[in-house]
Amino acid sequence: GSPIGIAILTDGGFEPDWLMKHLQPNIVQPLTFTEVGLDDDLRAKKLLAYTQTPFKHTVFMDVDTYVLRPFDELFEALTKFDLAAAFECCRLSWADTARPYDARGFMKGWEMQTGVMAYRRNGRVAQFWRTAYEEYVRDKSYWRARSSGEQGAATYALSKTDVRFMPLPPAFNARPYTL
Repeated sequence: GSPIGIAILTDGGFEPDWLMKHLQPNIVQPLTFTEVGLDDDLRAKKLLAYTQTPFKHTVFMDVDTYVLRPFDELFEALTKFDLAAAFECCRLSWADTARPYDARGFMKGWEMQTGVMAYRRNGRVAQFWRTAYEEYVRDKSYWRARSSGEQGAATYALSKTDVRFMPLPPAFNARPYTL
């Protein structure tokens, strides 16, 4: 296992024994959900899964993340901030917003990306994820019409909680259509 501690949170797609043998993390932890009506809503489950980290400080990476160099600065950010993530910029293909908080579409193309982020396990972050989840399930059709539904709800949740947020540089969300 890794000296910094690697946990794989699994929704059951792979057997924990297989994950442990082939990926060699320190921990394989099945996710548990008590909320009613999640069914196959992976975006809602993802918002709830972030709170199930076994660590005080977590660097989360989607499975499709390609790491080019060490990322110690993500852990360093957590000495001052609760949450650090990059924003996706420059994607302008989403439908127009019709929300009072974004009536002119200012946030279109600017969503907090949850594919690479660092966060602390504390009350502010737990409330942030709960708020993002509640916003997402309150109006799923709106958020699903956006390209990254739960990420839009997380972006909005930043304005409704007291989480200490640090925006990461665009290099933490480099994609062919944003380069």
